Amino acid sequence: MINLNFTFPTECYSDAKLEELIENKNVVSIKQYINTYFFKILNTSTVLYWNALTQNFETVENKTIKDTRLQKDLEVIVNKVPFKIQRWFFSIENPGYKTKHQINQPTIYFDEISKCNIINMFPLLLHVNKERKLFNSYDEDVQDKVNTIWNHIKKIWCSSNEEQFRYAQLWIAYMVSGKKMTSAFYLKSIEGVGKSIIIQFLKNKVLGSKLVLQSSDTEILTGTFNGALARTMLFCLEEAPCSSGQQWKALDSRLKNYITEDEMFVTLKYSDTKQCANNLSIILNSNKDAVLLNVGTRRYFVPDVVNYKESIAYFDNLIAITNIDIIGEAFYFHCLDIVAANLLSNKKFNEQSEIPSTENSKQNINDNQTALYKYIKDEYVLNKIGINKKFKTFCEEFTEYCKTNKLFAKVAKGDIKVKLLTIGIKIDDKSKHHNQNWLVYSKDQLLQIFKNKNLINDLDGYESDDNDDENDIEFLDDDAEINVNQLTGDPSTMQEYKKNNKYQQEEIKRLNEMVTKLKTKLISKKVKSLQQDIECLKEANDRIVSMREKHSNQEVFDIFNELDEKFKRTKKLTSLPGTVYVLDYGDF
Repeated sequence: MINLNFTFPTECYSDAKLEELIENKNVVSIKQYINTYFFKILNTSTVLYWNALTQNFETVENKTIKDTRLQKDLEVIVNKVPFKIQRWFFSIENPGYKTKHQINQPTIYFDEISKCNIINMFPLLLHVNKERKLFNSYDEDVQDKVNTIWNHIKKIWCSSNEEQFRYAQLWIAYMVSGKKMTSAFYLKSIEGVGKSIIIQFLKNKVLGSKLVLQSSDTEILTGTFNGALARTMLFCLEEAPCSSGQQWKALDSRLKNYITEDEMFVTLKYSDTKQCANNLSIILNSNKDAVLLNVGTRRYFVPDVVNYKESIAYFDNLIAITNIDIIGEAFYFHCLDIVAANLLSNKKFNEQSEIPSTENSKQNINDNQTALYKYIKDEYVLNKIGINKKFKTFCEEFTEYCKTNKLFAKVAKGDIKVKLLTIGIKIDDKSKHHNQNWLVYSKDQLLQIFKNKNLINDLDGYESDDNDDENDIEFLDDDAEINVNQLTGDPSTMQEYKKNNKYQQEEIKRLNEMVTKLKTKLISKKVKSLQQDIECLKEANDRIVSMREKHSNQEVFDIFNELDEKFKRTKKLTSLPGTVYVLDYGDF
């Protein structure tokens, strides 16, 4: 067991000092001196050497230690018995160590579970050994300065959005307290708005320079040797060079593991690859598009960073505040207070499920959507038409669209089907369409899917017809609303419809009553061109009955959409295919 009061030396290791101890034949002192600088790592061929000059560990191969430091001929004769220094150091008589990477643990300690000496390779946080303080115990001036930093994050990083700032503050607070965050910040804006000032403050005054790594070199993530990341608490990737989808795909595959996994595989020079704790939290900082988001991605928080610059006086004040040591300490303890308050409120922060939807994230998803989603949006959603065709035909038309627009995409049916399922578009059962795969979605269904998945936004120029619907709601009485949860299934005949669910018969009755009320409104001349509307309704009814007899429900659905366009009725009446059958109950 190690000495828990062990302190690392500040003087560099000296061969001359060892020779002096050998001459004095003080075996105990020799062992203590060597074990102060050299630490045998179990189950490896390496030794950790404490470099007093840099105050860091260096990994050295056993062979190098044997050849240059603890040579084979070094020995002490005590009572005519030789004490072989090299043999002793590498023998079981001299206890070895295992290495771990753990936040908020001493550098050297004894693990009661594994019964082993541990060297914690993770650097200590800058303020971790200081006496715990409450934020409100600091002077008012210190508290004001810390709040100035938070206000900058709120105003600049989050465009003063309360929901975004709450997430950003909790993310930073939990990260500072030692929690590995399983989502990443993506800060994208013009240069000079004040993104990096906060990163530098966290590095130099809050966490410590050894715990924060800033780099634009993606080789740190994608290269062979990644030992630096094992000792990093916050990694800020500056201006990732991802000008193409392929570059981003390669980087994102590595980022995904570093962001979400509890452990990482680490490869050091002169050492085998090993698994260790992943303590990494990540911020991506860019003045251009560096992250290409996909539908359903829950790993990136993309706040709406402002695209304007504050005054020189504003930044002079902020920089001065972030360079004060006591402000870094107070910020650190304030983060601990924020985490403690969050835990006491029984609202444990979940950094993935609570990521706010932002305008920047919506725009990113929309700009980087796959060719298939772009095709559906361009050809169907923006043209306000539904899909009603064979899946084979849809695939052929999509392939032609890609050729025409010179878009790269996987056009195999299996790949297209998977992409459709990703956003919730399913292929209809073959039994409904003469044993053929069929895509059946109304324009409203497609629009809702694209809105839910952030695949359409204001810049697409889509003009909603909601105002027309709102103007027509007067045709329905308040007590005649439909419970849409009870209307399930898509039967091919009215008899099947009644048989499938006993509640559906009651719904049909209610719907029929609603049509009767609509007829009353028409007869009382609540709409213009009364006779023309009634004639259109009669014609549509005849066509619906005819199509229904052919057992092709999708054709019925299309006719019903035509009816909806002619009369502009409220969606409460016309949103479900099943409602068309009520028109067969009475002829206007």
